[in-house]
Amino acid sequence: MCIRDRYERGRQAYKTGDWLRAIDLLEQVVATNEDYLDAAVLLRAAVREQQLRYLGQKAGEAFKAGRWVEATELYQTILSMRPDFPHAQARLIEVQRQRRMEEAFVAGAKALNRRRWLNAIVHFEEVLALDPEHPQAQEQLAETKQQRQLDELYRQAQLSVREKKWSEAEESLTQIQTLQRGYFDAPKMLDRVRLQRQLSALYAQGRKAWEAGQRSEALAAFEQIMDLDPNFQDVASQLQQAQAGLG
Repeated sequence: MCIRDRYERGRQAYKTGDWLRAIDLLEQVVATNEDYLDAAVLLRAAVREQQLRYLGQKAGEAFKAGRWVEATELYQTILSMRPDFPHAQARLIEVQRQRRMEEAFVAGAKALNRRRWLNAIVHFEEVLALDPEHPQAQEQLAETKQQRQLDELYRQAQLSVREKKWSEAEESLTQIQTLQRGYFDAPKMLDRVRLQRQLSALYAQGRKAWEAGQRSEALAAFEQIMDLDPNFQDVASQLQQAQAGLG
């Protein structure tokens, strides 16, 4: 095949976008005569187009596989070579969106695992701002908000217990049980709080009866307390006093 035939076939392959064949034929032309017509120019252009095709294929593979960092770099390279490469700009924008979502979701999951509720909420909301239908982010955001609420209720219950505000403690712990049964030691704490509330009510009832001169009623209240918790406050001495009063 003479050089002119190779050139014409190479030129035709270039026109039809058969870059590998164009490169093969035009390389033969240039190897024979590097100044033959525009063979060298066409060869460089064909090599460039083949590179773009290869990069486009690799970028598409990375995109489908969710390898966002790799896809970003590939699409940026493509656009630096040809800013109007079909769909590259739109794909780059989508890749960057997916990458931001992935990074935000991972950061949110880490924050949730470390019980940093506000940070987790911020990250999951960032994901949902980019994709409002993101199912995992929706689920994790709801879980985070509930865990934050549970944590706050538990802290309130602990404070109420320390301050012996049994009604408030019971309310907080009951809400915890409604939201998530078995949360830490909330069930046991709720049992203790209810007992303390009952004991306090009986003690107040016994004292009120004693002060009103109702000795039998006072004795009955203090005896109930002794059955439940003989170490409750000064109930032992109160019981003795009530018994002596009846004696």
